[in-house]
Amino acid sequence: MKKVLFTYLAMAICVSSLASTNVVQWQNDDETRGEPKPNIHTPTITFDESSVYLRTDSGAVAANITITGTGGTIMYSGETVLTPGVQAISVPDTDGEEKYMIEITTDRRRLYGYFM
Repeated sequence: MKKVLFTYLAMAICVSSLASTNVVQWQNDDETRGEPKPNIHTPTITFDESSVYLRTDSGAVAANITITGTGGTIMYSGETVLTPGVQAISVPDTDGEEKYMIEITTDRRRLYGYFM
């Protein structure tokens, strides 16, 4: 019984850690808990070693995107329109520097998140 319980617990931990990988964790200047306000649509950002994928549930929104590396280098800076469709931005990790922070600014708000 203990082996089954231990195996179940280990699998639950592994699955939950895999499910949360490669998703940007959002911060918002208006919040103290680090979570965006629930009534405001926030983009979903996923990433891998060479790209960042942007998607939003709201209508099209013009945004400035800045991605900064672990050493402070700006790895990407540009304007795009966030839509419900997935958009890919090519941002490969470079030698000695990985993606660290993404900042999205629109005419009404600023969001930032960390690549974990």
